Amino acid sequence: MQRSPQVRYWVVSSGFVFSVMAATAGPEVQFTDITPSAKIDFKHENSATSNKYLLETMGGGVALLDYDNDGRLDIFFTNGAKV
Repeated sequence: MQRSPQVRYWVVSSGFVFSVMAATAGPEVQFTDITPSAKIDFKHENSATSNKYLLETMGGGVALLDYDNDGRLDIFFTNGAKV
């Protein structure tokens, strides 16, 4: 099956654009662990059992919101529950 010249042009052009974008990557991002200084002490527990229920595979979550309207974000962690 012959490809049309337009398709070939777009495939080659896309490959060139993606290779240029990959070659011009920005500086490497570095993260700093500040949990001890922020006084965050949380350990996720999923309450897994030998029954392997679907709910057991779903992890907890975290929400950031200003719950008490003090202008600072509050952190709410959720954990797994007994099934």
